[in-house]
Amino acid sequence: MATEIWAHRGSGKSQVENTMAAFEQAVADGAEGIELDVQRSRDGKLVVFHDENLKRLTGKDSYLATLDWDDLKRLNVAANRPEAGVHHMPLLREVLSFIKGKDLKLNIELKNSNVFYPGMDDEVLALVEKMGVLEQVHFSSFNHMSMSYLASKGYGKQSGMLYSEVLCDPWVYVGGCGMGAIHPMFNNLQVPDLVKNCHEAGLKVNVWTIDEEVFIQGALLLEVDAIITNVPVKAIELRNQYIKDGGLSALQCLKESGLLDLIG
Repeated sequence: MATEIWAHRGSGKSQVENTMAAFEQAVADGAEGIELDVQRSRDGKLVVFHDENLKRLTGKDSYLATLDWDDLKRLNVAANRPEAGVHHMPLLREVLSFIKGKDLKLNIELKNSNVFYPGMDDEVLALVEKMGVLEQVHFSSFNHMSMSYLASKGYGKQSGMLYSEVLCDPWVYVGGCGMGAIHPMFNNLQVPDLVKNCHEAGLKVNVWTIDEEVFIQGALLLEVDAIITNVPVKAIELRNQYIKDGGLSALQCLKESGLLDLIG
């Protein structure tokens, strides 16, 4: 099966990240999936936003978890991009409604590794089931306890452990926790036979976040299951060319870069 392209925070480079405009653009760009981040407001709303602190995008130096939804929904998350106009953070419910009925996957990253948000994993799962989109959804988190908890409830095959460190035999660790996937930072593709060993262990490899052409080509050559990227249009073009020429252009790109020996 061809490598899928998942738009990181929607098409978060051409549009404002984690907004409905970014998710709509990802669909227009032809991405097979969307990746987004979920946190919880002080009054219990499941909100789509990446940073725990709001300052980078909104200019407000406060933690999302400390504010009610009535305060959050008024913030302009494009404050650092004045040319983009005004955009607001959506509720997870809005995004689930948007994807329903589309041939589109959604990777929900639970942002519960710095602020733990106890019980948020159950709340996200309940909403996904209520909205009738469970078959389209994947879960991931840097909080491996949270992912193991979802596995214990029978949702391990739809769950993946995010990590950036270079782990020893991650296919053993992640598979032993009942996951269906690993979500490694792209530098981990240098680990010899990482993708091969994961596939043999029944794990998918959904790698983040790759924007540079040479690294996209390397991931395609390794036949990862999904590339999470801020530039889905470019990644789709490279993926389609890879399919067309059997990887010859990707291999040539790696040779010219001098990085061929680093892809495992």
